This record gives sequence, structure tokens and C-alpha cells, in this order.
Amino acid sequence: MAWAAAREAASRAALSALLAIGLATTLLLLWVDRGLFCFNTREEAAPWLVWMGQLADLARGWPSLFRTPTSVAFLSALVWVSSLAAAWGLTRAIARRRRMAPGAAGLLVLGAGALAVMLALSVAWRVEGRAGRAASVGQLRTLDAANAGRRMIGVRLDARAFTSPSRALEDLRLDAERAPDARDTDWFWLSRLPAGRYRAWIDHGAGDGPLDAYVYTGRSGQWLAHWHADRLPEGRSALDLDIPIGVEPFRITGDEASRRPVQAIHLQRLDARPAVEGASGDLAGPSGRYGDLTIFGVAGSPFFEPGGIWTQGTREAELVVAGAPGRTTATIWIGAGAVATSIAVEAESYDDRSIYQAGERRLVELPMRPGKPLTLRVRAETGFRPTDHEPGNADTRLLGARLAPVGDGTGR
Repeated sequence: MAWAAAREAASRAALSALLAIGLATTLLLLWVDRGLFCFNTREEAAPWLVWMGQLADLARGWPSLFRTPTSVAFLSALVWVSSLAAAWGLTRAIARRRRMAPGAAGLLVLGAGALAVMLALSVAWRVEGRAGRAASVGQLRTLDAANAGRRMIGVRLDARAFTSPSRALEDLRLDAERAPDARDTDWFWLSRLPAGRYRAWIDHGAGDGPLDAYVYTGRSGQWLAHWHADRLPEGRSALDLDIPIGVEPFRITGDEASRRPVQAIHLQRLDARPAVEGASGDLAGPSGRYGDLTIFGVAGSPFFEPGGIWTQGTREAELVVAGAPGRTTATIWIGAGAVATSIAVEAESYDDRSIYQAGERRLVELPMRPGKPLTLRVRAETGFRPTDHEPGNADTRLLGARLAPVGDGTGR
């Protein structure tokens, strides 16, 4: 109906552009990553806009009631409507005045529309207090491509010369993103980090110390890495990280006193990591270090705590276990909680299903290949809630099996 009512070339060109954008967006949602972009949660930015914005933060320039308060979303929407309406009105007036042919009117509409989109994005970023730059999106996709073994070409723009992809990736500087729920204790945050070996560089001024920084992934209650210094000279310090499987999100935290001398933080990728054999996915959520063992939760939403890990009752937890170079076994205490249950433990060359009495635990040694992470699956057939068994305990989680890794001989 709108097309039939449109008598002017500029109006028809604008309607044609809207139709083309709608079709292209539909194909993108259905085609890229096998339709993954069709699924979204209200706490997240639109994934297809994140995918499209390799350098510009398109997702944060688009109005959203999920991500921002109603007033901010309304103001951002008003900016977009006003900008696009002004572009259409201007092109319509120019095309009518100059009596443009349909082709010329179409080019004018495309140019004015592009300018309107750029203007709307710039103003919307100011409304939300965003810088508009999202370099990490393209950087992380580049690391994904490198891990997948895709053919790549390295280019150094400063030297105007080609270089090896590995050297180009070493020069890549991963800066922090802005966390959607940033806390005062968060120093550095990335929505995800692909598998690899990294070096965290911390630029700092002189400080009396002590300085303590912690690396966390997902919603873990146990840190993955800890960096400590009693006193800080002015300069730069480094912390090496070995991430055998991708994690989301990745953050570096610390208290306010430790944060004062810190001036900047960025990550440098040192090397790739091959895919973990037997893992059902390439991303983990929570993780933790227990002595010289690092453990990553891939599936089943296990609970990571300073003393160990709880699986969820009746759910299989999938874990990736990495050890120090040369380690040939992963030693873990596995036990039941407040109720007796059957616990299944499965690894590469280990498979056991046994009945555990309430409070019983057993020491399990899992064979590991040196330098290779181990995929471990644990399932407790029965769960319990601590609040039902301990007076005054407000913990309502449904817990299954308890894992206490022996990383350094102390049972931690």
C-alpha cells in the first residue's frame, strides 16, 4: 500500500531500501552461525549487531529497553526516528526540486541514509555515554580464526609491510570492553576470550603496596590466577595465563587500594591452543585454580568455590582439567554431600559408577597426558539442598557431588 501511494522517486527509493534492509537482516539472522542470532536474552546486546560491528559499537548505538532505562531508550529511539525522517524529507525535497530520475534519486537516498545512520549512532552513543569504539569484537574474531586454523595474512600498517600471522597476532593489543554490570572492583573485562596463551600487561606508577590482582571467568567464586606484589616500582608488570579452552566472560579484579597505582591493562596473545579433545564445546564459564591444577566448567553449571567444586544434583557437569607441564595424573577427592547418592565419574581412560554414602569421599586419580588438558564428566543421581539439612543455612542450591582437587598436596 505504501508503495502504491508513493508517487515520487525519492519515496519509492526509500521504501525499496527499507525492504532490502529487512530482507538482508532476515537472511543474516537465519544464515550466519546456523541461525544462532535468532536466540537472544534480554540482558545482552543484539548478537547480530555485535557481529556486524567489527570496530564500531553498533549494538550500543541501537535503542534497547532490555539494556537501558526507559528514558534512555526513548531518547535514543527519538534520535533515530528524527535523523531518518529528516534524511527522507530532505532527499524528497531535493529530488522534487531538481526533478531527478529514479536512479539519481536512489543514489541520493542511499547517501543521505548513510549520513543519517552515522549521525544517529554518534548521538545515541553520547546519550548512553559510550565511546562508540568496539575494537575487541574484531580482535576476538581474528583470534577465533587463528585457532580454527584458517589461512591468514599478517600486515603491519605502521611498517607498511607484510608479516607472519603469528607475529601480527603477538602485536595485537586486547583492550578492555565495558562490562554491562561493571563493578568498582573490575579493572579489566572482556565478554569472552578464545583459548590460547596470553600475557596480561599492567602499567603502573610507583606504589607502597601491597598490590593484589585476581583473574576470574564466568560466575566463579574461585580465582583462576593471582598476581601479588609487596611494592611497586614505576613501570610495567606481566602475568602469564594459559587458557586451554575459551572462557566467557574474562575479568581482572582487585580492591580499591590495589587499583590506585594501576594506569592501564591490556592482553597480548602469545600462542594458540588446540581444541580440547572430548569437550562438547569451545567455551567455558566458571573456572578456578587449585594448586597447580586449573579447572574450567564447560557444561552443567557447576559451582566453583575456594575449597572445591560442587556439581548440580541430577545434572552432569563437564569439566576441563589442565595441570602443570609434565603432570601425568589429576588427583581429586570426590564425595557425596548430606545424602547418599550414586556418582558417575568419566574421563578419557577412567570410568566409574559407585554408591557414595552421605559425607563419604574417595581419592580418585585420573590419568593425564603430559601437556594435554583432560575432559572430565561427573554426575550425581541424587541432589540435596543445604537449607534442608543444616539449621540456619540459607543455601537453597541443589547440590550433587563435591570435588576437591589435590593440586599441591594439600587437598586444595
